[in-house]
Amino acid sequence: MKMFRAYLPVICLFFLCGAWTASADGGEGQTVILNRETIRELALKNYLDIQLAQLNVKASQTELNYVYSKQDEANKAITGPTASRLPVTAEEFLAQIPEYDKLSDEQKVEIDQAIRIQGMINESFNQFINAQNSEQYRALLREQSLNLVSLNDNVRSVISKSNLAKLELDKTKQLVGYYAIQQYTRILSAKNNIASLELEADHLIQNVEDTRHLLKLGLASQAELSEAQSSREDKQAELEQMKTQYNALVHAFTANLGISKDQTLLFQLLEVDVSRDDRSTVSIHLDDNYDLRKINEEIRSARASYDELLTKDRYLADFHLSTWYRKNDEKELLRKQLDRAMKQMEYEEQSLHQKIGHLEKKFNENLQLQRDRIRLAETGQVAHKQLEDINLAVNLMRFQLDNAKLEYYMFQEKKQLALNGVVLLD
Repeated sequence: MKMFRAYLPVICLFFLCGAWTASADGGEGQTVILNRETIRELALKNYLDIQLAQLNVKASQTELNYVYSKQDEANKAITGPTASRLPVTAEEFLAQIPEYDKLSDEQKVEIDQAIRIQGMINESFNQFINAQNSEQYRALLREQSLNLVSLNDNVRSVISKSNLAKLELDKTKQLVGYYAIQQYTRILSAKNNIASLELEADHLIQNVEDTRHLLKLGLASQAELSEAQSSREDKQAELEQMKTQYNALVHAFTANLGISKDQTLLFQLLEVDVSRDDRSTVSIHLDDNYDLRKINEEIRSARASYDELLTKDRYLADFHLSTWYRKNDEKELLRKQLDRAMKQMEYEEQSLHQKIGHLEKKFNENLQLQRDRIRLAETGQVAHKQLEDINLAVNLMRFQLDNAKLEYYMFQEKKQLALNGVVLLD
């Protein structure tokens, strides 16, 4: 297996520096030294996506605490019906007439008759009230049972929602680390592009001067001079545009990492290892994929709800059953997407190997041609312009090769991201 290792240059960036510099956490007296680990650490601390995902986790936990409290309230025992007990026996009535023994026999007969009638009335009333209380109690129990079915289903739903929020937070952390490194490599690539365009611009400036000199000697036309000037202006405009893009990249990068304009940034060496092996494959355990884990959580929740509600609420159970089936279908579709993405990554790696191999071959050919022209120039067999042209070609090819290696570095990051459970789908 053929291997080569490349180091991309250190870049030091200064943003409106005053008399002091600050560290990444806002302290004074330190330069921010950026490498892969530091960038990921700052991204996890400062990216807004992380903060939003953390808020969602907190919100789902708060919602879960709320439904738990409602569930506890609904589970409290309902007090049974209190029996109605109006007096029905003679003893109960007579206990309320202390002077009964002093009454005449006729008065006692009247009272006894009234007690019998009132006792029958009270007994009927007691039966009516007790029956009504019992029915109300049974109605409350039925209502409590229905409320508990709904609340328990809500609890299961919110638990699943909380689990999904935690999975989304973990996935976001992985993505944020990846995108921060991606911004970093884009800055390095833009830096290479600027250096490349500056070389080309300088070369075209010299070309304008050479053409103007030839015009004076009658060896070039005014049209050729105008064309040379136009080429120089176009290249200068392209250079200014690239500098603007570079500044925008740096601004977005530092803002996302929480780095102020007053801080000094030092980009450390970036090491890129490229393994030349067309048989290289991307081996990913899809069960670790966050999107699949989220769908599995939704399937688990729907199935648990269906099993629980099957004998309690058939309509609600059928709703969860349809969700269960739909999520299973989504899972199969997602698996196909992930399989295709994995295969595409294999082709992407092969393509990058070929690209770097081609550029490296051309670079080595230009290096050899440069050596030959330097040797011939010493004996006057090669014109100075030919030597300048090959020097420019070698330098431009070097920047192209560096950018290709940066591109491969980001592929390695994407592969690692997939190993960590996040596959980027087109």
